[in-house]
Amino acid sequence: MPTASEQALALAGTIAARIGAYRRSGDAAAVLTPEAVDEVRRLWLAGVYAALWEGGGGPAEWELLALSGWLHWCRHLADPSLADDHAAALDHFSELLLHRQGDEIVPERARRDIDEIPRNLWEGAAARVDHIGETPELERIDFELPLLRDRLAQTPDFATHDLLAGRLRERFELSGDIRFLNEAIDLKRDVLERLPRRRRRPARGIVLSGLGTLLTIRFGHLGELDDVEEAIEVLRRSLTALRRRDPARPTTLSALGVALRGRFDRRRNPADLDAAVDACRAATSLPGGGGTTLLGRAEMLSNLSVVLQIRFEAHRRLPDLTEAIEVLREAITLLPPDDRELPGYVSNLGLALRHRFDATGAAEDLDEAVRLFEKAVDGTPDGHPDRVMYLSNLSHTLQSRHALSNRPVDGRRARDTAYEGVAVRSAPVAERVKAAQHWGRSAAATADWADAADGFAAAVDLLPLLAWRGLNRASRELLLLDWRHLTDNAAACACAAGDPARALCLLEVGRAVLWTQQLDTRTDLTAVRAAAPALADRLLTVANGMEAPA
Repeated sequence: MPTASEQALALAGTIAARIGAYRRSGDAAAVLTPEAVDEVRRLWLAGVYAALWEGGGGPAEWELLALSGWLHWCRHLADPSLADDHAAALDHFSELLLHRQGDEIVPERARRDIDEIPRNLWEGAAARVDHIGETPELERIDFELPLLRDRLAQTPDFATHDLLAGRLRERFELSGDIRFLNEAIDLKRDVLERLPRRRRRPARGIVLSGLGTLLTIRFGHLGELDDVEEAIEVLRRSLTALRRRDPARPTTLSALGVALRGRFDRRRNPADLDAAVDACRAATSLPGGGGTTLLGRAEMLSNLSVVLQIRFEAHRRLPDLTEAIEVLREAITLLPPDDRELPGYVSNLGLALRHRFDATGAAEDLDEAVRLFEKAVDGTPDGHPDRVMYLSNLSHTLQSRHALSNRPVDGRRARDTAYEGVAVRSAPVAERVKAAQHWGRSAAATADWADAADGFAAAVDLLPLLAWRGLNRASRELLLLDWRHLTDNAAACACAAGDPARALCLLEVGRAVLWTQQLDTRTDLTAVRAAAPALADRLLTVANGMEAPA
């Protein structure tokens, strides 16, 4: 993998060749192609990382300014209608003139334009056109990952492990691609194996805390019980290793609360839920809770709010819900308006207010919940894994308001937002199933039985992905148990729509998820064995392993 310096030098050579082709032979296509401007943007990105991570080695700043300015200048000369390129060239050249090399590089005509054209017409154009300093987060992380992997291969130090694991987690959170989360988990395991036995216990405790957090996240995405069981065990070991006043202790306690909440969602053991509340509350009460940062404290307050809401749902104790709302409002005040986590906090507050409406019937809570869910959806880009959860919450709340006021617009919006959520393929499958269920319910509330059947059918069709064969048998059975009434609702709506044959098919699909997987696993391997006997043996071994008891 080329270093950032090597990538910057290679891009500099490519851009210089484009400029040369235009200046020597008038080859306009060499500079007017959209790839040329993209190369300038990537040149600046590589230059930044060469300076930050490698102490230089790439082109100097004046060289970046010269190449960028000349490319835009050539594009302007080749097509004078490209006003943005003219402005960007002048912006780059004006900066270049501050360097001693600038006098020899900036063309005379560009100097005259800098002097004669009002500065406000071109100043800042370079950043706007080349997106300097505005690289999308996903692209920035994708640029960093190969560099970090290469650095780790050369010098496997603790800091690089931690930085790479953090970037992999961010990459997963932005895309929902489980491969990046798996890689981050493997990295944490690797660090634990590499830590010398003589290394102090707190260092091991910090690594264990990170591993437990990642395992909990994977459990939330895939639903594998083994992940959350291991997460709880690992986080408890972390707390044993950490000193009582270690800055990592509050966040580890909060992470343990989240893991215990996840196990409660599956096992329904009240002791797990009470332990989750105790852990999250302890995290917020420790001195400097949140690793001494406001954002860390906000996250822990949010975690406490969520477990309190779940305990309210289980026991209907209003003080739990009141506390949940109070701590979440405090958490939101600690976040900057542009924080990417803010939609999640806003959505959680909406959930708490909807629960309070269910308990007290206060219509103002319902209206505020709708506004909060709308804000969460608006603050989350299309395709983001969390967007479907916010859409589902909005749909559910609109259904409640439609039932209360019978406003047709709420009924239509409830259906449309849920329908949108089903299509977000990067989201956890459980959230897509929930969105499809809301689609079916909202359509049924308006007696549109055919559309309701489509919504519930979409949920049923997702069940094999929910209880996928990568999970052990016990996890798959528990996941399907959570949705045991789904096929009944789907069949009932199909019958109401006058389609009993479809109802029968939906019932068959819903009841036979595991049986179908069993049959698929036992697909005849005769043809495979004839062509590749070793591969057939491996497939048979995997199939037997998948059918083994958990």
